[in-house]
Amino acid sequence: MNHKPFESWIIEGYSGNPAEKEQLEEHLAVCPQCSKLEKSWNMARHQLKTAPVKKAPANFVGLWQSNLVRFREKQKRKQARTLLAGYIAGALVALIALSAVLLPKISLISVIVTATSAMVRLIESIKQVWTIILSLVKVAPTTTILVIAAMVAGWILLAVLAWAVSVWKVSVKKVVAK
Repeated sequence: MNHKPFESWIIEGYSGNPAEKEQLEEHLAVCPQCSKLEKSWNMARHQLKTAPVKKAPANFVGLWQSNLVRFREKQKRKQARTLLAGYIAGALVALIALSAVLLPKISLISVIVTATSAMVRLIESIKQVWTIILSLVKVAPTTTILVIAAMVAGWILLAVLAWAVSVWKVSVKKVVAK
């Protein structure tokens, strides 16, 4: 059964010719679905007309306007982040495409081999420096080692103090832009 025109007439409030209105009434008599829709719609309309009007709080307009400003700012930030992410994604895609076009002679295997050999050379260099430091520690007099250790400890202490003062200045005193 086609309910479409009858449902529209019920919700919109039919104001057409009497023949179609009679069709609607006949349909309502035989169709429980449309009859239920009409009863529910009439009840809802009655509740809307008879419901008491609540008065808005005194500061409603101000709160609404401030919320609107915050919402717009939030939307602007979200839009800016989305735009930035789009630009970054576009740049990455362009970089990958250019890499594929301009660097066809470089293979993934050669990149892996180069990176691995660089890591091996770095580890070997660190081992050599460590060996030199250990041999110097073995032959150096104890007082020299103590003096060097005190100097390194002093530098570390100085760096930690400078860092602490910087953090204190930024967090407590707040940085003032000029």
